[in-house]
Amino acid sequence: MHDSNGARPFIRECVEQVRTRLPQAKLEARLDSAFFDEKLLVALALEHVEFTVTVPFRAFAKLKTIVEQRRRWDRIDDTWSYFECDWKPESWLVGFRILVLRQKKRNRPRGHCNWTCLNLRAISTNTKRSSLGKTPAPKR
Repeated sequence: MHDSNGARPFIRECVEQVRTRLPQAKLEARLDSAFFDEKLLVALALEHVEFTVTVPFRAFAKLKTIVEQRRRWDRIDDTWSYFECDWKPESWLVGFRILVLRQKKRNRPRGHCNWTCLNLRAISTNTKRSSLGKTPAPKR
């Protein structure tokens, strides 16, 4: 599936098939920003499917402002940092955990290497914090 058109019935059917064959299976979905849809995420949560979905945060001015004004980020390693915030689209009734990740990328202007370029990513998830209380580093 390449976009969210028809996603809910398709995903519901897939979940039903897996639950029929493997009733004890733990299901997890990783979705891109085309699937950032309240009804779809609520349906996944009700089916006890853990999900992580990219938030198209540049499309949401309030979230973008929160990210731009953020001064304190929790360090994961030398490249990655993050923060968690309470935010949901204003039209949504239900909100989920929002994590904003920041990746430092090497920028090599004129042969010099410095950490000036940042890659920002926002995700929404219904997963819980790890037992250590830290968010695991994203896969590169």
